[in-house]
Amino acid sequence: MLRFFRIAWLSPIALAVALVGCTHTMIINPDTFSVREDTARLRAPQSITLKNGYSSETKMIIYQGATWDVDMLQLTDAAIQMMSRHLAKNGINVGAGEKTITLRVRDVKASLISIPFASRMNTSLNLEAQMGDGTASMVSAENNSPMIAWRWIEGALLFAVTGLLNDARFVDYVNH
Repeated sequence: MLRFFRIAWLSPIALAVALVGCTHTMIINPDTFSVREDTARLRAPQSITLKNGYSSETKMIIYQGATWDVDMLQLTDAAIQMMSRHLAKNGINVGAGEKTITLRVRDVKASLISIPFASRMNTSLNLEAQMGDGTASMVSAENNSPMIAWRWIEGALLFAVTGLLNDARFVDYVNH
């Protein structure tokens, strides 16, 4: 009987030890959340171009506990999709516009906040915007959630996109 318990417990423990060394890449779904209407008024109609500041896959480790990483190219593409949807709803065509904005998600970090029966993950990131006239802006965002891992990142990304849509330099560039 004792031998059965040793074998039954050995498999989950061995699996847990093996998984600690694995790397898991977080895949972000830009359709999970949408920007709400509480953003600055932007001049419409007009067309602008949103570009990704990354030209190829750029992996970044965001959490060491179980080695999670994100592809910054994919994360920035998700931010562009979130922003494009919101701009289109507000009469701004995202495509071949005269004004160009290059976005880049940076400095993504995740940390575990361990509280008995209420543990959660905290994710922070920066969204950088380089406007075509040479001005730049950086918006920091943070999300704290007990939900599925990628939802922490998606929430922080949503807050960063919303922050950028309200950023004075961004609004001035789009409106003039």
